[in-house]
Amino acid sequence: MSEHSRRRRTLSRGSTSSRSPRDQSPPSLTYHPTILPLPTPSLVESVAGAAHYSGTKIESETPLKHRQDSHEAPDDHTQLKPGHQRALNDLRELYGGRPTLEILERSWHEDAEFEDPLTICKGYSQYAAQWYAMSKLFSESKTLESRVMSSTISPNRLVFWQSQQYTTRFLKRQMIINSIIIVDFDEEGKILRMVDQWQGNDLPTRIWTHFLRQLRRMLAFRHIPRTPVRALIGRLPALHQELWTRALHASTGDRETNTPSPAAQSSSPLAPIGVSAAMQAARDPDVTPRPKIFDEFSLKDRVGIVSGGNRGLGLEMALVLCELGARAVYCFDLPVQPGDEWTCTREYVRRMGNGSRLEYVSADVRDQRGMWTKAQEIGDKEGRMDVCIAAAGITKPHFDCLEYPENELQEVMDINTNGALFTAQAAGRQMVRFGSSGSIILIASIAAHATLKGEKITAYNASKAAVLQMARSMACELAPKGIRVNTISPGFILTPMTIPQFARAPETLKRWSDLNPVGRIGRPDELRGAAAWLASDASSFCTGSDIFVSGGYQAW
Repeated sequence: MSEHSRRRRTLSRGSTSSRSPRDQSPPSLTYHPTILPLPTPSLVESVAGAAHYSGTKIESETPLKHRQDSHEAPDDHTQLKPGHQRALNDLRELYGGRPTLEILERSWHEDAEFEDPLTICKGYSQYAAQWYAMSKLFSESKTLESRVMSSTISPNRLVFWQSQQYTTRFLKRQMIINSIIIVDFDEEGKILRMVDQWQGNDLPTRIWTHFLRQLRRMLAFRHIPRTPVRALIGRLPALHQELWTRALHASTGDRETNTPSPAAQSSSPLAPIGVSAAMQAARDPDVTPRPKIFDEFSLKDRVGIVSGGNRGLGLEMALVLCELGARAVYCFDLPVQPGDEWTCTREYVRRMGNGSRLEYVSADVRDQRGMWTKAQEIGDKEGRMDVCIAAAGITKPHFDCLEYPENELQEVMDINTNGALFTAQAAGRQMVRFGSSGSIILIASIAAHATLKGEKITAYNASKAAVLQMARSMACELAPKGIRVNTISPGFILTPMTIPQFARAPETLKRWSDLNPVGRIGRPDELRGAAAWLASDASSFCTGSDIFVSGGYQAW
């Protein structure tokens, strides 16, 4: 062999051996003993990987694309399968540092397993502790980007990639973790096993790292707020309950009783809150007191529809939803194009700069199928539905009850009663579709409770009374699904529907004003508070109720 050839071989071997691990290309697949091999972020970001694994981008402002072309390939694993959207939404809340017992009960199996590079959890008491510890460790956690990689029924598995930014509570340092998250579900659609692979790497398997992961899991228990810990006690097997109760007493110095308190049935997503927060602050000097009432009323990133939203009470309540931070509020009304009042309000919302949108949809509330279809289109676009206000309504000229024309009666009932039902159905079907809780508000009237003195409006009175009972019935049926249904009964309010009556009979204003203790009629903006409360989580224990906004009319 020539000297030149030997030198070339020597240089080739030398360059290979001196190559640092950082210079080497990352492996195209990662492996975990009990899951399928998955692509790493490097592969996803490559041209070939993007073609196969980029999937559907999950962003709050990006509509979910549903396949409409029957000629598309049937094996598109990036389309979310039934039930996976709800799990994805719940995981967003957990990663965002907003755990609730409702989420854990709804989406997680009691014996589920959870692993990431820092911890190993098995069973409710362990993985719940980890999620509750996040809000203690990080002051902020937000998803920068998320992308579905695979969603399949057999196996029942969801795989997605996300980029999460965390801000540590004390040092205020930010860090970004890119993860491939694999979620396996049981037959009921609950999470049975979840693995979070940071940077797409294998989880550590050495003995000492396994020990550290177990230790960190145990330490996380110390950070759980007191109320959730007590709630966890009720979920533990009876054999372990006494041991956990003793541990709770020892860690908190609780000497009130020697027996465990009754298990809490729910917990606020803002827990600890109220006096519980004050008690926690007294025990923990690191807790910084702050008001949470504004967080309770927040509708950030939520989506709603309001019928009769082109003007009047409907538009007024649509605006308040936007002011509370709703991502989008869709105003349904009969005109093909909205009026000037609505257009000015939309511009006002845009100029507020909180990211909220006011949208208009031409729709007839009497058309049940049409309302369902339009609400489904909104669900397809927004990926959620949270709030519904059925405010569309009419009244007719006075008729003697014995001479009330059939066509006039039918029109009032079709819009005021049927329209309210069809609107509630349209929104409620989407709430159920996405597996999310929601609030439905039907606008009734004081006329639903008592006949308005001097007013011959039998059809209107009957239509609003029907709305009251319809709301109560729906509240009972939908409560197990996490959907609340309530009504608001306004008194005499100055609206586009009542102004013509004042023009025809100027004395009506004084007569109506004298019918309530306040001595005046109401303004449309005076319904904003009731609507805001019922639409938000501030009223989470209120359903099947009616709220009077009437100046005390019903008190006389």
